[in-house]
Amino acid sequence: MTQYPVLRSTLVASRKRIAMISNLTALVPVLFFLLLFALSGLIVPLRAHGQKIRDGEIVLSEKMNTLAIAAFVLAFFVSIAAVVLGHIALSQIRRTNEQGWGLAYAGVFLGYLGLAAGCVAIFILTRGG
Repeated sequence: MTQYPVLRSTLVASRKRIAMISNLTALVPVLFFLLLFALSGLIVPLRAHGQKIRDGEIVLSEKMNTLAIAAFVLAFFVSIAAVVLGHIALSQIRRTNEQGWGLAYAGVFLGYLGLAAGCVAIFILTRGG
């Protein structure tokens, strides 16, 4: 084996990669449930959020919820803040019939997606190598 040091280092590197991939199989159930959570929001029929009915007509509230906008914007930078603000915005929208349900829901979804990606990245960085 001393004649082929490159072959030996390649085998050691492949064994490390295989070990890292086998460690990632523990994340499969977590990723499966995150995928189900994401798809549940797409499958469940959406009700008319932020709508009032007056004299048989549907009247939309013209006011946009500020926290919904903040949750959507923060989803790209600070995931945990997006999740918190998105949940608060969703409860306010239900209570006050404001607009912005889609932005709040997108902020919550992207926030959870960012948190999951962060957890996977931390797991890979601490376990790999």
